[in-house]
Amino acid sequence: MFSTEPPEPRFVHGVVILGPDLFAVDSEGRPLSPIASAFPSYEGLVTGRGIHAMQVETFLEYLGDKKFREEGRELTGAEEKAVQDDAVSLLVRGSVVLIRSDPEDMGHIFAADELLRRLVPKERIQFTGSDCEEVRRELRRRGESWRISPRPHSVEEIRSYINASRVQVGTGSVFYHNAPTGGRFLTYEGFMQIRPLLRTDRREALARLSEIVHLLELVNDQGVRELSFFLPAGVSLDPSPLDRLVEILRDESRPIEEAERVFDKFAEAYARAAGPELTVDDPDCAVWRKTMFCRLCDINERAVEEWTLGLSAEFFLNIRWLPGARVAEGGLWFEPDVEPRVKSLIEFYWREWKG
Repeated sequence: MFSTEPPEPRFVHGVVILGPDLFAVDSEGRPLSPIASAFPSYEGLVTGRGIHAMQVETFLEYLGDKKFREEGRELTGAEEKAVQDDAVSLLVRGSVVLIRSDPEDMGHIFAADELLRRLVPKERIQFTGSDCEEVRRELRRRGESWRISPRPHSVEEIRSYINASRVQVGTGSVFYHNAPTGGRFLTYEGFMQIRPLLRTDRREALARLSEIVHLLELVNDQGVRELSFFLPAGVSLDPSPLDRLVEILRDESRPIEEAERVFDKFAEAYARAAGPELTVDDPDCAVWRKTMFCRLCDINERAVEEWTLGLSAEFFLNIRWLPGARVAEGGLWFEPDVEPRVKSLIEFYWREWKG
């Protein structure tokens, strides 16, 4: 499932790089390095597919080999811990490298930025954390507020954002990657792409399902699951049938029909949990698009004002709230900056309601 062959180190502007170029793509135009990990204290960078924890292990292996060659000894536990603590998570989105901000240690994040700028122009490096006051404050102090990765607003921007979030880890399965937290999401459609492989390529089906089961069990350093099912807010799905499915596929003496039955039963449960509007990956579907955008930006759609007012899903994130008025002491009190059209509408409603 995951490659264990360490990449050959190369040196660029004093930085040791393990893996492909940050913006390299495969023959189908898919990024070869959707994630990367920077090690500013060691002037190192690991790039590629997979998860950040794997990249930390890759760099530890490189440093361990180097230490053994130079000093004839292995890394101590304290030295390994120092390397792990030095890792800074990066994500490549189109022509931009995103640095995952840490509001509690922005000095370390800026050290990773300095390292990256030996390889990438400053204007192509951005920081996550647009919703975090600590991050915004630190960048403002540096006169670099413009380097905070902006949250998309228009439909077209959201479509592009979602498309750029599609990543692979170690197999052909495609997930949607949340840049700020590192969590990934498996959609129903993405899961169903494994179904025909049960007969045409049992080994690949096993690899993809094993990867899914493995990632579902992992939690990253931010306490976020490496992989979750793409479902409506508040809905869960028991993944345990996938363990049985993997077990069946590993035993080649067991008939493929048995695996298909288990797969189909789980797929039915997934479809029920997702609901009809989330079973097809369709950025043109307003509900699918808004729900995916919420997952990728850590927005709970059930907590936004549109939901609490009982508006239907197509209004989510499509409403611009304007200053209006409040009702107090039996009267109507307008905000100082209320627009005339808003004031007129509220006054009309107030008269009709009072009547």
